Amino acid sequence: MPLLPVATFEWHELGTITGYHLLWEDYMKHLLKNCWNIIKHATHFSIRKFTFIIPILLIYNLQNEHSSVLSENWIPQESNFQGVYMVLVPMGCFMMGSSNEEIVTLSSQYRNLSAVFSNQEPQTRVCFDAPFWIDKYLITNKQFKQFNGSAAQEGFWTVDNRPRDSISWFEAQKFCVSRGARLSSEAEWEYAARGWNSLEYPWGNVWDPNNAIWSLYSGSEYPIDLSRQTADVGSRPKGVSWVGSMDMAGNLWEWTNSLYKPYPYDKNDGRENDNDTKSPRVIRGGSWRYSNFYLMSAYRIFEYPSAVDNQIGFRCVRSINWF
Repeated sequence: MPLLPVATFEWHELGTITGYHLLWEDYMKHLLKNCWNIIKHATHFSIRKFTFIIPILLIYNLQNEHSSVLSENWIPQESNFQGVYMVLVPMGCFMMGSSNEEIVTLSSQYRNLSAVFSNQEPQTRVCFDAPFWIDKYLITNKQFKQFNGSAAQEGFWTVDNRPRDSISWFEAQKFCVSRGARLSSEAEWEYAARGWNSLEYPWGNVWDPNNAIWSLYSGSEYPIDLSRQTADVGSRPKGVSWVGSMDMAGNLWEWTNSLYKPYPYDKNDGRENDNDTKSPRVIRGGSWRYSNFYLMSAYRIFEYPSAVDNQIGFRCVRSINWF
C-alpha cells in the first residue's frame, strides 16, 4: 500500500507541470528532478502513459502557498486533445457571483432590473485545488461531426466553424463524455471566464461591443433582423479570457453541468447531480440574441435539460486528478 499519492499523466498533460514551471522555476526544477528520479527507478512505465509518486506535502505547499500567485501571473497554456484545442485553468480562488453593492449598481444602470441580478448573491469565495482543461472554443459543427455527435435536431447554422447550436443538455453531456471529458460546473465556467480577480467580462471590467457576438436588443424588444446570428468561433479575439478561452461572452449560451439552485454555490449540495433528468440546468455566457448585461461573466439563468434552441451550445472540460 503506497504511503504517497499517485498521479497519472498523459504526455500532453505535462503542459500542466511546465505551465507552473514558468512561474516558479526553482520550485518546479526540484519537483521535476524528484519525479524523474522516481521514473528512472520505476518498474511500471509506458511510453504513452506513465505513473509516478509525488510527495503530498509538496502538492499541498504548491496549492496553499502559491495558487493565488499562479492565477495572477498566469500565462495561457493550450494543448491539442484529438484535434480539439483546450486551455489550462490553474488552481486558485475567486469570488463567485456578485456582491449586494454590485447588484444595486447594476440594477440602477440597467433599468432597475434588480430581480435579474439577485440570483448572483450571496457572493462566495470558491477555490479549486487542482487545475483542469477547458475547450478553447465552443464545440463547432465540424467537431460535432468529427466525434460522431448525436442530436435530435440539426443545427440552425451549419457552417463548419460555427458553434453547434440546437443541442440539449443530454446531447451535450453525452458528446463530452465520448471525448473523455464532461460539462463544466458553473463554478468552473465562471472561474475560466473571469479569473482570480472576478472580472465583469472575460476581457475586463469595461463593456466593449467589438469583443463579442451580441445584440443591441433582447427579449420582447428583439426586432426581426436576419443579420443577427452566430459567427465562427474565435472571431472576436479581443474577447479572450485570462486562460485563453474564446467566446465566453456571446455567440451562444453554454450548458453547464450544474442544476439551477440558489447561491451560495456548494458543489456538495446535490447541484452537480448528473442523474437528475428533469430539473433545470444553468446556462452561461449570453448569446448572439442578447444585450450586453446578459453577457457578464457572473450572469446566470437556466433552461430545462431537454430544451433545444438556436441560442444554446456548449464546450467541455477535462479533469486533472491527483490520486
